[in-house]
Amino acid sequence: MTDLVDPAVGPCPPDPWHEERLNAFILIKNLQAGDAGALLRLRRLVRVSEDNGRSDLLRVGLFGLAVHAWMQQADHLPLTIGSLIARSEDDRDPAMLAVGLSMRSSLAPDRRDPASSNGEMDLARASVILEGAGSDPLGTIAAHTACGIAFDQRSLWELGDEQYDAAFATAACYPGAGCEHLLPAVAFNRAENQVAWAAGLRQLGDMAGAADVCRSWESVAAASNRFGLPPSWKAEIDSLGLLVRAIAGEDVSSEVTAILPRPDRPAEVPVAYLKMALALSDTNAGRAGAAAAVEDAIAVLNPALYPHLHHLALFLAAELEAKDGPDAGMRCLRYQLTQGWEDRLSKLSAMETRIEAERLILDHARLAREVTLDHLTGVGNRRALDGYLNDLRDRRVESVAVIMTDIDHFKDVNDRFGHHSGDAALARIGAVLGNSVRPTDRAVRLGGDEFMIVVPDIDLERAQARAERIMAQIDEQPWELITEGMRVTVSIGVAVGRLSDIDLVSVRADAAAYQAKAAGGHTIVCHRQDDQAA
Repeated sequence: MTDLVDPAVGPCPPDPWHEERLNAFILIKNLQAGDAGALLRLRRLVRVSEDNGRSDLLRVGLFGLAVHAWMQQADHLPLTIGSLIARSEDDRDPAMLAVGLSMRSSLAPDRRDPASSNGEMDLARASVILEGAGSDPLGTIAAHTACGIAFDQRSLWELGDEQYDAAFATAACYPGAGCEHLLPAVAFNRAENQVAWAAGLRQLGDMAGAADVCRSWESVAAASNRFGLPPSWKAEIDSLGLLVRAIAGEDVSSEVTAILPRPDRPAEVPVAYLKMALALSDTNAGRAGAAAAVEDAIAVLNPALYPHLHHLALFLAAELEAKDGPDAGMRCLRYQLTQGWEDRLSKLSAMETRIEAERLILDHARLAREVTLDHLTGVGNRRALDGYLNDLRDRRVESVAVIMTDIDHFKDVNDRFGHHSGDAALARIGAVLGNSVRPTDRAVRLGGDEFMIVVPDIDLERAQARAERIMAQIDEQPWELITEGMRVTVSIGVAVGRLSDIDLVSVRADAAAYQAKAAGGHTIVCHRQDDQAA
């Protein structure tokens, strides 16, 4: 997996297809907000992207289908997540890979692929991958959100909150990139994180800690007001705000009563949150009807949907019951809660250790990869080519195709636009070639403006088709964003032969590329056994 640009720097040059990917993410947001037609449009996006070779849109579409399967808890959910992971690994997309891994980490054990690693390993790997995945702000924000949700499901709220904070920080680094369309989901999940966290602290009797979470909530509320939330999400976040204030010890009963549904007014707010806020307020104020309010909250809190709040409501009922009677049961409950909290902190420490171990593994892999990496273009170097060819020999591959790519008039590019722009052009060519190869292929820079792709077990016609796609993608690049007036074209030579004759095949492909340049450039020449170019 290639290292990506630091979020503080941003992508260079800008992604010409950013707007299409943004629209795909907006489609997923609409799906989550209940848009009835979003699923059909999402499925069409996946089909069209696959037909047109738009793997970047395909990965986002697969993410959307995984989100829908998650919402429905469909039987095909593990398969959908697996498709997202496999595609992201093949395309070397760290952000979407982190999304898939974090989603898989949250599957119940009986729904996970036995061949996959355990959930904690998936989640640790996803977290570390994200530390170097800053050039795709939309995917990075989605991945931080997915990781945050996975940490929250384990009651590791500290780590979840870090992920939501990183999502907001990523958005701040990319003004004008449309990140605000993804931030409602960040704010919503962070709100649920802080309510669950505060509920745990309240049961421990740590009111100072609950108050700290409440103060942190204020920044969440302020952030959520800066972008448009779907009406139902806005109502839910406002209700969560009242709830977290009540957990921290405030009396919000008058505010809750003002918006609670009545027989003459439809339920436009989440009643469970408001009933719980009212129960806490009555308990905090010592009102006579507090016990009834708590029982009312218990009645509407589905344990499957609101486990932390349901547990808090049961705790309040026990606390009120023990107020005027023996407190032995309450002492036992507090002991159990304290033990549970210590167990949670042990799991938090274990996860932090696992993340650090995964970070060391990834750092080692990056160092090993750097030895075989061309640092300017991100593709392999000659050492990488030698190692790859040895791997092919070990696998007893018999035939290979070589696609040799040279930039047309590269000296003129440097002379006219400067070496900095020339380097940027080389980096862009490297990115196109790197994204054009499968895990079984290898793209390398031989030196200067000369690149080579080796593809095993492919005939000349399919190799030529691959070359045509590469040339089309290079033609579509926004070269003028590097330097005004710049346009870069390439000449490509293609040859196929036995792996044992790789040197000869490379010479033939190089000669074909030279022939293409001699013909004026911006063309493809294929070496055929009868020496007739096509």
